[in-house]
Order: sequence, then C-alpha cells, then structure tokens
Amino acid sequence: MLYIRRLGTDDAEPRPLNNPELAEKVAFFQMIPVEEHRIDYIKFNNPSDNEVMCTVIMLRGEHGAPDATTKFFFTPVCYLNTWRLILTDNRQGEIPIVPKGDRDSLERHYRAVQTR
Repeated sequence: MLYIRRLGTDDAEPRPLNNPELAEKVAFFQMIPVEEHRIDYIKFNNPSDNEVMCTVIMLRGEHGAPDATTKFFFTPVCYLNTWRLILTDNRQGEIPIVPKGDRDSLERHYRAVQTR
C-alpha cells in the first residue's frame, strides 16, 4: 500500500491513497513501459526522513545509445511503530533528502554493501 502525507500542515499523518488518488497513480504508471528496474540506494536518517531511489529502464538503448530511464523516489516512514511507504511527491511537500550531487556516491556504496 502506498501512503501520502501533507508535510508542513497539522495533518502530516501518513494515510493510504484513496481510490481516486490510487487510480491516478495507476494510470500514470501504466504509461511507463518497464524493461527493468533496480533499487539504487536506501538512505535511513530517522523514522520520518528516509529515502529509496529506484531507476526504471523504459527502453534499452541500441547501437551504443544509452538506455531511456527515469527515477522514482519513495519515503519509508515509521509512524506509531508501523512502517509505511510514501511515494515521494513534490506537490505534497515530499522531496528527496539526498542532494543530487551525492546520489552517485551513495549508489556506489549501496552496491558495494549488497555484494558482500
């Protein structure tokens, strides 16, 4: 289940997406072809400030061309001792926590830990 929260408001409690919100997300994701996906990194700071970055390969590059990719960010939060997964959405105040320039090094570190 995906959750949403409205940061910066009195109602920052994560809540499940309602049916219209879920339908909107499903319609959006159905437009994106998925050849492959991977978790690039997982960054945990505290119960409410975490990040998972995923890369989706939409189309494999041919003849030396790069793959067509997009990135998705998720925010795992622990609220009242229960973990919930929030799809990071700037419109709701959710923004990635790892600065763009630091993502490559974090991804390399994550890959190195995975191979141990």
